[in-house]
Amino acid sequence: MALKKSLPPHIAAKLMSAMKKAGTISYYEIDGTSMQPFIMNRERVIIDHRKKEFEIGDIIHFKREGEKGTFLHRVVFLDGDKIITKGDNRYSLDKPITKSDIKGKVTTIERADGTKIFLEDEPYKTFSRMMAEVSYRMGIFHREMMKEKFNEDDKNAEADAELLHINAYDLYHNGKTEKALDLFRQAAALDPTRAISRVDIGEILRQKGEGDEAILHLRLALDIDRRNSKISAQAYNIIGNTLCDRGEYRESLEEYLSSIDVSPDFVPPYINRGWAYYKLGEYEKAMEDYNKAVEIEPENYKAIKNLGLLYLTMKDTENALKQLEKAREINGKDPDVLNNLGVIFMEKSENEKAEQLFNKAMEIAPSHYDTTCNIGTLLERTGRKDEALRHYTWSLKKFPGDEHFQACLARLIKEDK
Repeated sequence: MALKKSLPPHIAAKLMSAMKKAGTISYYEIDGTSMQPFIMNRERVIIDHRKKEFEIGDIIHFKREGEKGTFLHRVVFLDGDKIITKGDNRYSLDKPITKSDIKGKVTTIERADGTKIFLEDEPYKTFSRMMAEVSYRMGIFHREMMKEKFNEDDKNAEADAELLHINAYDLYHNGKTEKALDLFRQAAALDPTRAISRVDIGEILRQKGEGDEAILHLRLALDIDRRNSKISAQAYNIIGNTLCDRGEYRESLEEYLSSIDVSPDFVPPYINRGWAYYKLGEYEKAMEDYNKAVEIEPENYKAIKNLGLLYLTMKDTENALKQLEKAREINGKDPDVLNNLGVIFMEKSENEKAEQLFNKAMEIAPSHYDTTCNIGTLLERTGRKDEALRHYTWSLKKFPGDEHFQACLARLIKEDK
């Protein structure tokens, strides 16, 4: 077998530059997760626009008339003039395209570390064909699994799915989560093209701690909606939240970015990405996201509250006070806000105000742990040791075996001896 000879690097670089200027090739930065793990988000690919023939396994760049954006997916089946594509990280097959829809073929992948993969060379060419075969079979299985139970022209099926979804939504917002989940599942089975039902199923499963199944339904919603509406933005946002629930804050950032890309005025991913940045200790980035959320929705309570807590973490007491007071004006019954305002006033030695706020927080949430701790601290600081002893004794009944309250109580008893 003859080995291919590579061009000297300086000649290859000049040739690439000339081809780019001539418009025969282009660089494309990946924005999305549909080809993971073969091509990762933010990696770059080289697209050759001269290619006219395409084989199963090729990764092509195409744009369908009437659809938003362009796609970079793998050819998984050829059916006469029709070309069937699919993302490696997607469940469903794409709608068929023709050669006229194709803008070019991916020849090279440039990894984040600068290494290059040439898809025309082995073993990548063989791998691409094998991947296409597996991906196509998966797509066919998914299509059969999700096949509608009624004919497409059966209007009653669509009407039933709509009614089921509305009833499920009402049940969910009345606290009847399990019944709502059952109805959302029925709506999705009646109308598999109903992406919003998949999103609502995903959110309920996330809240139940069933993250893997939640992400499955949310990815299905993305397959159906194809980044065409705020439904996709919601799905990406909930996937991000699911990853945050697991402590995978760094991994969640890409999902929030995808949500923002689909719908730049959708506020939740800014707030949630801000929280992820906060947990990662990247406070400036968190502040940017919270401020962006407030810019879009000036009275957004969660963004304002989180901004106040962020300032408090950063020891910027004045700005923390300003934001938390604003949050309190919007919602005066949040024990977290009341407790943290109490902490600020306690640090400012305005103990009467602090105590009022702590007491108010405890009225609303008698088991609020942080407030319970802070009341004990305030009682000690103001020299009310007998009250502090009674408070810590009561706290241990509420939080049996808690080491903090045990230590505080032991210390005060020792001081009295």
